[in-house]
Amino acid sequence: MQVAIDNTRYEQNESVATQHTLHVIVPPVFKKKRTSPKCPHGNMKCRCRECGGASICEHNKRREICRECGGSRICEHGKHKEACRKCNGRMICVHNKWKVICRACGGSKICIHDRQRESCRDCGGSQICIHDKAKSCCRHCGGSQLCEHNRRKSKCVDCGGFEICKHKKMRTLCRECDGRQLCEHEKRKDLCSQCGGRQICSHGKVRSTCPQCPLCHVHMCEKHAVISTGSVAGYCWREVEGSQEPSTGNEIHNELLAAALLQKMEFTNADLDSFHQDFFYDTYIKVENKYYTPAGACAGCARDERRSRIQGGEKKLHHWLHKQGVKLISLPTTVVVRKKKETKVKNLLDINNISYVNDKREVNRDATCESSSNRPDFQVRHENGELVTIYIEVDEYQHRQIESTCELSRLNNLLASFENQRHLVVLRYNPDVFNVGGKRITFKEFPRREREKLLLRELNYVKQQAADPDNFKDILTVIYIGFDCQCTTPCGYIHTDRYKDQAAISKAYEKMGVK
Repeated sequence: MQVAIDNTRYEQNESVATQHTLHVIVPPVFKKKRTSPKCPHGNMKCRCRECGGASICEHNKRREICRECGGSRICEHGKHKEACRKCNGRMICVHNKWKVICRACGGSKICIHDRQRESCRDCGGSQICIHDKAKSCCRHCGGSQLCEHNRRKSKCVDCGGFEICKHKKMRTLCRECDGRQLCEHEKRKDLCSQCGGRQICSHGKVRSTCPQCPLCHVHMCEKHAVISTGSVAGYCWREVEGSQEPSTGNEIHNELLAAALLQKMEFTNADLDSFHQDFFYDTYIKVENKYYTPAGACAGCARDERRSRIQGGEKKLHHWLHKQGVKLISLPTTVVVRKKKETKVKNLLDINNISYVNDKREVNRDATCESSSNRPDFQVRHENGELVTIYIEVDEYQHRQIESTCELSRLNNLLASFENQRHLVVLRYNPDVFNVGGKRITFKEFPRREREKLLLRELNYVKQQAADPDNFKDILTVIYIGFDCQCTTPCGYIHTDRYKDQAAISKAYEKMGVK
């Protein structure tokens, strides 16, 4: 039984006849997050080094993370508590790795190629330069990790890099220092045949010098093939010796590839795209009575194949011209660099095979209309596009710098520029933090992947409802995903505004103070 006293609900337990216990159910109360004032340098006063903030110690570091001062966030092992494996920090997963870069946990920094996104060449990671190398280690780009001797600072003996021990050797390979790359047999772990190092082949020899291991299939290349740790392009295939089924590896079934192998064993980019599948060196396919497997390649040739497949050979050509002394001059362009957060939404739509038109003028616009020059972020293509038009707008930080009247006016212009009148549904997606009932919702409470799932769910629902125009009786429907609201109960972070006709839009203008 529930009893209400002073707007507070009490639940009475009637299971025990002799006792009566009241359980108080208090509604949740959201507290506003305290914000620290900013200093003239644009930083928090307590953390500003120029202002001598209270959180800055005598070593010019934040007091809580300073090892010399014994900061509160430094554990007994001299590391950050949340990142210390021995202390079971909150940033460490069950696999004893950082959560954000753990492949088994699906870390947020792992891309679709199962690599760290920032260093993935196929994704065009932020740490990869135009020479297809890490920016910090590229000599042509003047990487920040290179010293005056044109070596890695950490490995330079003359500069006393931190990877060099007191014996002037690599710390990980020094026997006197018990280097971690040395096994119990005092050999390099990757080259020790007794430990089964990764550079030891199945014949018990170093793979790069083993005469029995296959060579690189590229013409004029005499290097040995490497073991693939990820998917390969599969430009060239070879027949398994003896036409016997391999004892190791995984068999694949691809009818398009099997039909193509009956005619040739070397393919172009267009052929590989038509197979709709990535391959591995340890995979094989049966065609009639023969078995085929991707031909191995050395590390250099595999990298060149990846460049020509993913980047069309552009970076490889630039690098070769640079080595020949040819200077390339960047021509001025009028193309605006795409926003990073809008690019993430673009990749999301590509992965889920959703057709769209990105950053172009409206497809079904009336050219004579003055408002026809508007460019939605994404125009979603679907089967019922003649009845209902669907747009996706990526509003970073909810477009707070833009007045609400300007946003509504822009949507009204998009609606008015249609050649034939139809329903317009706009999904406004905020990829940044927002507030719900005074509580700040960050990426910890609402991760980016969950936001993207919510966007896909709403988009698929709208596309499904678009089959029947009666589901959209309003000329304009705006769906807000991840915007500020005053809700004190779970709202799902989704709110909708519906405008039945132009009169409803005019009333909305009046509420905003616009006549």
